[in-house]
Amino acid sequence: MSLQEFHSLDRVLGWKYEYLEGLAVITPFSCPVGAVLNLAGAWTDSFSTSPPCESDTYLKELYIEAFSSTVEYAGVSPSRIRELAGASLKSHFNGDRGLPRAESKVFRRGKETLGAALIVQKAHGPHLDLLMVAPKVHRSGVGGSLLASVALALLQAGETRLTSAYQLANTPSKTWHTRHGFREIPNRYSEETRLRHLLRGTGSPEEIASSGRALEWLRELEKKHGPTAAHTVNRLLLPGGRDGVKAPAWLVEVLEDFCSEGEGRVAQPNGLRIPIRKFAT
Repeated sequence: MSLQEFHSLDRVLGWKYEYLEGLAVITPFSCPVGAVLNLAGAWTDSFSTSPPCESDTYLKELYIEAFSSTVEYAGVSPSRIRELAGASLKSHFNGDRGLPRAESKVFRRGKETLGAALIVQKAHGPHLDLLMVAPKVHRSGVGGSLLASVALALLQAGETRLTSAYQLANTPSKTWHTRHGFREIPNRYSEETRLRHLLRGTGSPEEIASSGRALEWLRELEKKHGPTAAHTVNRLLLPGGRDGVKAPAWLVEVLEDFCSEGEGRVAQPNGLRIPIRKFAT
């Protein structure tokens, strides 16, 4: 491949493009994005679920099935994925990413385990730590039904919102989140990455303006609450729920604003308004 051909390649958001010895090397890079869901909706628990158990080996097999073909594990060997699956589940049940919550659900059909939604308590509230669905039942509603079951349990526990996160390069995950009502929370890294991508000629004037407004909103957030505030997603991913740890007041305000009803706009901080992005594309 010539250098000219390399530069003419269409770019996909969240992927890194390198030209090495005449070859195009395309790999996903880590760029997590946070999202929040308003639990005050119409939820129907359409099937029977049960709580997860750390000793059950089915969760590890489900993890491997669900994530082996995702961008997060691109180029990772099967043996290494198996190691990482065990480590991730151990980390979940040990509370390393937040204390496990009783609202976590596992869906089984007969003796088969087809899905699981594992919830942890972070400083700002409940967080969807892992959502695993067996590939053979993709697009059959298992993930959405698990979310509904979790949402109902969280509402009964007095919660009002659920946060989640995904990689910018993981288009199926982005699409699933927006289809089920999650709203993306801007952070500096993802917005700067998005704006660079749009400015390569792939974005419309409206999309470029929207990303610019998001960056302006983040700059105002940083001025008001300190230099780390623009990296809001990092706050969402920090462990919480231990020893009375609480989220910063500004993060709680941001989450409440993004969960608020109305015209789909956030007016914090300092009255600066940015559109809440529907991020299916």
